Amino acid sequence: MYSVAPATLLAAFRRGGERLADRHRGRHSWWTVAFGLTVLVSGMMTTGVGVGVVLLGGSVPIPFAAEDTACQATPAADMVPASSGFTLPMEPGSYRVSSGFGPRDGEMHRGIDYAAPEGTAIFAAAAGTVVEAGPAGGFGQWIVVDHQVDGQLVSTVYGHMWPGGVGVSEGEQVQAGQPIAQVGSNGISTGPHLHFEVWEGGRLAGGNAVDPEPMLSAPKPPPEPTQPTVQPALTAPTQAQLLPDGVPGSQRALDLDPRQRAYVDSIVGVGKGMGLPPRAWVISTATALQESTLLNYANAKDSASLGIPHDAVGSDHDSVGLFQQRPSWGSLEERMDPATSARLFYEAMIDVPGWESAPLTEIAQRVQRSAFPAAYAKWEVAAADAVLASHGAPPIGDAAPVDPCAGGPRLV
Repeated sequence: MYSVAPATLLAAFRRGGERLADRHRGRHSWWTVAFGLTVLVSGMMTTGVGVGVVLLGGSVPIPFAAEDTACQATPAADMVPASSGFTLPMEPGSYRVSSGFGPRDGEMHRGIDYAAPEGTAIFAAAAGTVVEAGPAGGFGQWIVVDHQVDGQLVSTVYGHMWPGGVGVSEGEQVQAGQPIAQVGSNGISTGPHLHFEVWEGGRLAGGNAVDPEPMLSAPKPPPEPTQPTVQPALTAPTQAQLLPDGVPGSQRALDLDPRQRAYVDSIVGVGKGMGLPPRAWVISTATALQESTLLNYANAKDSASLGIPHDAVGSDHDSVGLFQQRPSWGSLEERMDPATSARLFYEAMIDVPGWESAPLTEIAQRVQRSAFPAAYAKWEVAAADAVLASHGAPPIGDAAPVDPCAGGPRLV
């Protein structure tokens, strides 16, 4: 473990996004640093300093050895040649094809979508050089690998990973069948999947997207793991991790439909990608339950919000989305995107001193500044059960007495 120099931190801040710098008035959350350096906040927390902010010109301990350069960009070597065929980017039986190459909803879908549980391994389809690995707009996080196929430049593209699910860095050489990432649901995504593309002429060189299916064959056995390895999928959290103070009383229950469960998956996935512990997932899910009953709200007072996919329409000031966030939180598109709105909530939450141990309702109120500060507490068990369900685990049970008279969400 060592301290990253200020110049390296500045580069990390830029990779993490300058918008956060503006929001923190020159300070940068540890998430921003971790995002830019491709390390996990949870690892940084093991330094004993705790999650906080870093001033420009300062330094911060990073959880990998000084001589370990696996997470740093290296100069691209000569292109590794690939055969004329590509292997499947996922293990047969681990996925289902949810959308193929071609026209979709009036637009051109330029790849194949492989639906799979979050954390499912993604493999390089051929030998090549990583030319992009990081944030990419609607992809959330992407990886672009350039290959030489019969003397021609061809790129493969892998999209929608969480930051913690990207296992390679720019300039790295990869082999066919090498694990490079894990399935996520980042960016413009309705559920966990890999979006995979093939570009003749190169993705970054203005080439053309082609149907990958005719080029794909069964994958070869993966080689021995190389550094950095992709983090393994997490097992279901324990009750002690979700409810460290025990099961509270006067709780509300809510049967979630598939749409609401998908939003929980997204909230949990963002938390995992940020390296945050299970307690954080419960806090954010309980907040969304109180604010919107896990529905993505447009606002009748904002006509532009009605043109963005939504589940319901409210009129609470100018609030929108799962967390009923107002314009100070970000753009309309950001606030109505489930994954982005969750990230915005988490970023504000980890800035609250003592968030790891304080009562849920206190932390939620510090972030949301609600007119009903005690209202979040009644959703704590429902949130924990939703998090468990997202891992395929059974609920905590009926230990918490349910108060049928407890107030509902504040939507008007």
